Amino acid sequence: MDVRKIFKAASDKLMAEFVQSGEIHHQGGKGTLREDAFSDFLSKQLPSRYAIGRGEVINSENFTSGQIDLIIHDPFYCPKIVSSPSHSVFPIESIYGGISIKSTLNSTQLQEAYQNIESFHKIVIRKPFTIGGNGFQSGISYPHPVTAVVAYKTDRSLEAISEQVRKLDENIEDITCRPDFICILEKGIIGPRNILRGDFNSFQLPSDITDLCSLRKTGRHTLLKVYLQLLREINKITLRPLDLENYENMPQIVGRFRVRRHDSFARLENDVTPTNATRLTKLAIQTIVEQSVQMTRREVFEAWFGQPMNDPNNTMALDAIVRCFNPRHLPPMSPTYKNVIPDKNHL
Repeated sequence: MDVRKIFKAASDKLMAEFVQSGEIHHQGGKGTLREDAFSDFLSKQLPSRYAIGRGEVINSENFTSGQIDLIIHDPFYCPKIVSSPSHSVFPIESIYGGISIKSTLNSTQLQEAYQNIESFHKIVIRKPFTIGGNGFQSGISYPHPVTAVVAYKTDRSLEAISEQVRKLDENIEDITCRPDFICILEKGIIGPRNILRGDFNSFQLPSDITDLCSLRKTGRHTLLKVYLQLLREINKITLRPLDLENYENMPQIVGRFRVRRHDSFARLENDVTPTNATRLTKLAIQTIVEQSVQMTRREVFEAWFGQPMNDPNNTMALDAIVRCFNPRHLPPMSPTYKNVIPDKNHL
């Protein structure tokens, strides 16, 4: 058996469907058919622990990616928040990777794909976590989703695309937010030759940064090379456990602000009895932000209680940055309020 011939046949089928869809005049319908063709290929070839969808990705802080053509996600343990064949919303904890599909890759489309993939990477929760139990746990870094741009054809040479990739890499804010590779079916691949991910979710760019723009003229075997590179990378990813409570308590969007449920306040009657809690309006939030002072939680507690705080296990995250709002310039721990439990989010 020659595996290369099998993938060459699959590549020929994709290109035949590309040509066939060219008879459709509606650009949106044409693009969807070509996305469907590549989605069907991956759905059949990837192990069953991976599933393919399309739509947006969201995190528990209510940050959302742009539209992603193909999303590789965990179908068993992580639910879709909104589910539809044409557009779903996936929690970031369920995501192995995202792929941007292009019919004919020109310079404008490549730049747009870079920006979209960058927005996707920026909502990744960049905190380590632990796995295991029963007395044995391992610390692990955050997962770095695999991203790529896959195009059926291009009117440019691979050398020209590689040069544009180099320039895009120079201008991107965080180089780790770039696509892993760019693929032109039946032409070749632009990207690092070696695997980027290792054990415990480690992620390492090549020491020679120019290797990110390396081009491989793989010709008719491009689809096989892309599949193997994609599979090697996603097989190295361990997903963060999903805590649905974080999504239940996720902040709401109020104008340009993110507001959690507990971001409210209570007025005091006779300086003693609190009334019902009042939700913060957009104007109130803006006023508080503009007139508040940025401090660490440690400084807040020291001002509040009048003495340094001791937290050896860091359970209170004393170095976290908070904003303190005290428009009446009230002194800390005033005896007038000794029977009132204050909202510690707003001094």
